[in-house]
Amino acid sequence: SELAPNGTTTRRNARTETQSDRLARACSQGSDPSAWPTARIDDVVQPTDSQRAALSELRAATEKAAGIVRSACPTGSALTPTGRLAAMAQRIGALQDALETLRPALSKFYASLNDEQKSRFNRTLLSARREG
Repeated sequence: SELAPNGTTTRRNARTETQSDRLARACSQGSDPSAWPTARIDDVVQPTDSQRAALSELRAATEKAAGIVRSACPTGSALTPTGRLAAMAQRIGALQDALETLRPALSKFYASLNDEQKSRFNRTLLSARREG
């Protein structure tokens, strides 16, 4: 955000930056599948061999979903209202596709866990969410 003449941040510029730059930052930083704590989940849940196979499927689905989201990153700035709406629709579609890519693998892995493993899994994700 820009500084006003008195050295304070202008509210309008801060709001504009938040709206227009949030996606650009996310796209420049990339959707990193390693940010999803699959290694930590492996350590905490201590999956069986069949559960480990399901976790590998989840890891692969996470990488594929990240690619789907990255593909929707804008290559330029949409200057018109209709262009911005089209870009938003493309990103929403990509997020829906990414969700549908992740859902079956996550459901399969989660369903394979016993109650204690599910509890540890949930705590791990909550902890990762607080940290990141």
